[in-house]
Amino acid sequence: MSHSDVGAYVLGILDDRDSAQFENHLIDCLRCQRELQDLSAMPDVLDGVRLVNGPPLPTPGALVLQHTLADISVARRKRTRTLWASGIAAAALIVLLPLGTAGLMKGPAQSDGNKVPTELVRGETVEATSPIGAKGKVVLEPTNYGTRLTGWFSNMNGPATCQWVVISKKNEAQVAATMYVPPGKTDVPLEIHGAAPFPKSDIARFELRPMTGGSWITIPVS
Repeated sequence: MSHSDVGAYVLGILDDRDSAQFENHLIDCLRCQRELQDLSAMPDVLDGVRLVNGPPLPTPGALVLQHTLADISVARRKRTRTLWASGIAAAALIVLLPLGTAGLMKGPAQSDGNKVPTELVRGETVEATSPIGAKGKVVLEPTNYGTRLTGWFSNMNGPATCQWVVISKKNEAQVAATMYVPPGKTDVPLEIHGAAPFPKSDIARFELRPMTGGSWITIPVS
């Protein structure tokens, strides 16, 4: 395994054998852990890309490209499901370092009550409490691709799968990450990491939306 395999792993291009080898490599490689944090939001960004109108590609090139993109999209979704199912050991290592990760959700942020360890994360902090009592705090860290995000959410009733959505000042919405809320009430904050393709100055607010519809909490950004 080499450091250059991070992008292929995130996009789901590696086969099962190479993926398993990369996950073993990831456990001990801090460089790849950091690159994974920077790239793991890319599948959601790429899934939102649409081809613009332009001159048709030569046949059979257009058909080959269409099938290739479709295969990569399926592979990315499969890789995302695999990441969430396995909860790779490296993710547990990354969230304990002051680096942050993108698109990976750690369980309870602390075992001692509702304390949120924002001192481990660099950047501007925003927070809010919703009318239903859900609480959220987000740290925004500027990067060369947009904004790295670390969030903590509590006082929610699971089980539920939610999308963490970032909305720009132009009302453009992007999914920063997807998280699972375990059964029962989340008294201890759940920690989640993601990324936005917007500069921090262009972000208007965050929303945590259950897949069943609606919004549990909105966190405005000044």
